[in-house]
Amino acid sequence: MAWTPEFISWSIDNKEVRRIKSDDPSVKLTNKSQSVMMNFWTPTFDSWGRGLDAQDMPWYVMYDYVETYTYDSDKKTFDFNWRDNFNTFDTNRWHKSDNTTFDANSTTFRAEQAYISEGNLVLKMEPDHPELVHGLHRFDLPAIEPVRTEPTPHHAGTKGEKSMTEDEHFDVAAE
Repeated sequence: MAWTPEFISWSIDNKEVRRIKSDDPSVKLTNKSQSVMMNFWTPTFDSWGRGLDAQDMPWYVMYDYVETYTYDSDKKTFDFNWRDNFNTFDTNRWHKSDNTTFDANSTTFRAEQAYISEGNLVLKMEPDHPELVHGLHRFDLPAIEPVRTEPTPHHAGTKGEKSMTEDEHFDVAAE
């Protein structure tokens, strides 16, 4: 992802796949400090989640490395900042969420489902098994309630914006 005062773009294998100009409403808050976050989640709105079947789980996302660069506004260039090759899980750099979720998401994040394997950060998604959650018996219902984090403005609505229904979302690619 390249993020400048003029645009934000996303690339896969060094090929740009999407570019959004800074005047687009979907990127209006990018003038604030940001951080790198990686997650793997299932949406509750049908247009993104259609075709996902929990019977096909477990699902995996694997990251080989993450590099960050700082943008030099004067030169309009990027300068190398840091790289993580995921030889170990760096707790000074990364945080694992455990028993958390957020709006428009049917996933509950589990810390044990984020780990390092063969030089990759692995994010695993699988259904919760009640018998494995805190040692509960097979027929007991889990007694834990996922912690909800801050709602996203495009799903919860913000002051002056209409609140979206569960199946609505803002698709920046549709513009």
